[in-house]
Amino acid sequence: APKLSLAVESSLRPTQGMVDLAGWNFSSQGNLELGGVWRYRSGLSERPWEDWAKSESLKIPDYGLIDVPAGAHQTGSYMLQVNRGQSSIRNLMLYVYHVVGSHRLRLCSLVSRSCQLMGGSGVVSESIGTAVWHGSETKVLIPDALLDEPSFLIVIDSSSFLRTKGFTSAPKIGLA
Repeated sequence: APKLSLAVESSLRPTQGMVDLAGWNFSSQGNLELGGVWRYRSGLSERPWEDWAKSESLKIPDYGLIDVPAGAHQTGSYMLQVNRGQSSIRNLMLYVYHVVGSHRLRLCSLVSRSCQLMGGSGVVSESIGTAVWHGSETKVLIPDALLDEPSFLIVIDSSSFLRTKGFTSAPKIGLA
């Protein structure tokens, strides 16, 4: 299984649950679309810094719903490790669009091994099933303290009774 790492590999699309911001210039290139291979854990991840390595790879399309693995629980956590790279980055915003089912967005420190709840919609629960279309955009400013770390995790927890769930378009990261 892949391991969380502070090592930086050059990739402008998420691969194996990681994306490297070092090769992207937000001022000249705009927002970075985060469609690609994330990590997925069936059920809710309470300790994503541990569950990331034990989870499976799952393709997040640029557009269209995600077909979760057969036998997956009604809840799941989508996880992406963001490697900051060498440069100092400030005023980054994370955009999450049109989620099917309820969701919550957390940003997690790999240094302090803690997460901050940043937003969401509906009730994310192991026992309350939802099959609701939440057509809103969730956008959050990524705290500077996380941008000072070499890497951090984006965690999107989702609950839905539908087999296809997730986003209708991939999350994006860009300047605020």
